Parts: sequence; structure tokens; C-alpha cells
Amino acid sequence: LSRCFPDINVQYGFDSRPGKFFQTEPTNAQPHTLVISVFVNPFDWVDMMRRNPINAPTHKDLEWTDFVTTPWERKRSNMDENLEDTDSAVCSFGFSYNEVIPCMT
Repeated sequence: LSRCFPDINVQYGFDSRPGKFFQTEPTNAQPHTLVISVFVNPFDWVDMMRRNPINAPTHKDLEWTDFVTTPWERKRSNMDENLEDTDSAVCSFGFSYNEVIPCMT
């Protein structure tokens, strides 16, 4: 989009969190906003994730069957285990403790 419309500011999401996923609703009006959705065949998407398992270090360099059958989980970090009050913890990118693992990075 940036190449087609060089005078327009193109960005993923709003200003609350980086990337395109897990966005919070903006607190102020977003004038002249166009939201574009991209849909990918689920099989192609899984294969793209297999080749580049972003945020899934236990899935790196796995063959297809192992990739899709290995549990998708993250462990709490040492910093998470040292939190005294998880109810009021503010984690990475404004998530709460129960919304993201690990909380502290």
C-alpha cells in the first residue's frame, strides 16, 4: 500500500500495541481510517508459521506433523515468577498478567 500511495501514512494497528493483532480500541477518533483484512488459506498460513514460527521457539525447525502436533505454549519467565502482585501487574504492551505469557520480557 505504501508504494501505491506514498503520500498516505500506512501502519499496522493503532498506537496501543505493535503489529496487527491484539489491538485495543483507540481512545480517540481515528479520522480517515481504512481497515484492510487479508485472508490466507489456513493450510498456507500454518506452513508459513512452520517456516517462521514467530514467538514459538519450541516449534523452530520442525517438520509438518511435529509442528502441528506440538503443544503451542510458552512458559512464565523468571521475572514473572518474581512478581508479588499479579492482579495489578502491567505486562508488555499493556496486557494484564492473565492475558499474556510471559508477562515480563
